[in-house]
Amino acid sequence: MFAYSYHTACDRNGWILQPYVTAANVHDSQAFFVLFERVKREIQSCPEAVCVDAGYKTPAIAKYLLEQGVKPIWPYTRPKTKDGFFRKSDFVYDEYFDCYLCPNDQVLSYSTTNREGYREYKSDPAVCRSCPYLHQCTQSKSYTKVVTRHVWQDYYEEAEHLRYVPEYRELYALRKETIERDFADMKEKHGLRWTHYRGLEKNEAQAMLVCAAMNLKKLANYLWKAKHRPFFSFAWLPILPTFFENIVYLWNKMGFRRMSETHFVNSLRPLLAAAGFLLDILAHKRFNLLFIGLFAAKGKHNFIDEFAVAVNMQRPFLQQDAVFDLKSISFVFDGAQLSFTFLSFIVSCASIRYV
Repeated sequence: MFAYSYHTACDRNGWILQPYVTAANVHDSQAFFVLFERVKREIQSCPEAVCVDAGYKTPAIAKYLLEQGVKPIWPYTRPKTKDGFFRKSDFVYDEYFDCYLCPNDQVLSYSTTNREGYREYKSDPAVCRSCPYLHQCTQSKSYTKVVTRHVWQDYYEEAEHLRYVPEYRELYALRKETIERDFADMKEKHGLRWTHYRGLEKNEAQAMLVCAAMNLKKLANYLWKAKHRPFFSFAWLPILPTFFENIVYLWNKMGFRRMSETHFVNSLRPLLAAAGFLLDILAHKRFNLLFIGLFAAKGKHNFIDEFAVAVNMQRPFLQQDAVFDLKSISFVFDGAQLSFTFLSFIVSCASIRYV
């Protein structure tokens, strides 16, 4: 079995800056340093802050960033203590004497530093043996409580305090609509849920191409919004099924006669999605004349085929995330039983503002 991890960095607007591929058995924190140096070379400067997920939450990364003047912003992680036992935060560190105080006000003295860079503080077994809180403190058969502290723990704690700054909390909230969205698109739209190649070099080449394609799509969408956005849009129509789902949910929650939402909402969703797409097209001068010409020259079914071809040829002028489904458009005409007269009326209304 072959597995790889794709580490990706983006800016606050979702533009991908650099991908980095490692073997799946490499911890996220080990890949961070290479990726960050690549980003610095790419943007030719050092970012003000870096938002990362819990996999990159380590003292080494905190030290590395803070020494460069970069603010590490990471999430809250739950303590991994067993239920019913004291948490590490219940033990107070005394900086002056370099020791810990337990909840029973007993001293845990420094013992040694292990190879991972953690200083170990141990309690006195003679004191712990008769402690009333022993069952909440440790299960050690030698009656010794051990608390560890990383040699760079001060940097880690400074980064922890940044989580409470309102500015950085808002910045971290952008992750779900930037890098998480990019990861979702990579997996669902660009085939990166499974690897199709063996070797880091081939997979990194694929990652580079995918990220370049995603940035180009974003650029095309940005240019369309800047230059070709219509005066009004019907893009809100596809959200109506969700609105009706909420109405049905509240209706049933309030105890009225139960309403079946499955058939109603499911039949409404493709209709409104396709109608919103069509009406959004009609809002463009480029398309409403095309629509009228095709509609006048073709029968209903031939018109649908011709219209599909015409729209696909003009796709660069449409929103990149617009969904064009020929079956859904047929549903608008057939399932909704819209007459030629009514369609002509819609086309005429869409053309009025260009007269």
